[in-house]
Amino acid sequence: IYWIAVPSGFNTNFTPAYTANARDAASWSLCSGLPSAKWTLRPWANGVTPKPFAVGYDTDLGTVWACLIVQGTTAATLYRSSDYGATFSSVVTWTISAATVGVYCLSVPGYPDELWITASYTGGSNTSLWRVTGARTAGTPTVTAVSLPANAAIPIAFTLGAPATPGGYPALYLLGWVSYGATQYLYRGAWNGSTV
Repeated sequence: IYWIAVPSGFNTNFTPAYTANARDAASWSLCSGLPSAKWTLRPWANGVTPKPFAVGYDTDLGTVWACLIVQGTTAATLYRSSDYGATFSSVVTWTISAATVGVYCLSVPGYPDELWITASYTGGSNTSLWRVTGARTAGTPTVTAVSLPANAAIPIAFTLGAPATPGGYPALYLLGWVSYGATQYLYRGAWNGSTV
């Protein structure tokens, strides 16, 4: 049993750690290739606690992704591990809003090459949902911005649910708003390959 621990702290940098013997007396080591950073910066007021890691399923078991958005910069970086989180490598970096305060990363069951990543903002309403393809097999994954509804441009929470038809793409669920204190809207969407 492999575990990854992400220490939390609103204004402190930490390096994530992993253990390969969580069933026994776990011995921890720092994840190689990941920087010391504010991995869990997203505050309660902007939605659910950040989830900067995602894991592979089925044939992709052992793959772990880590997404880091460094506060005060305009860069997000996706890291990939193929050894259960012991060693990570940077696979792609893309531009985000400098006002970002946290990230939520989801792998897609049945689609081992895909991820969905959301980011919450303290200001502005820039695109804050991305679909990543080629996450496992491509040398450099493709990160595509996905537009959100005008009255829910900032995600509070995002998750995947059962597909509308058996074997189909998972349903997308989004809770969003336009600014702190504004009306929150819940959406259910389907991914058709180009739009939500």
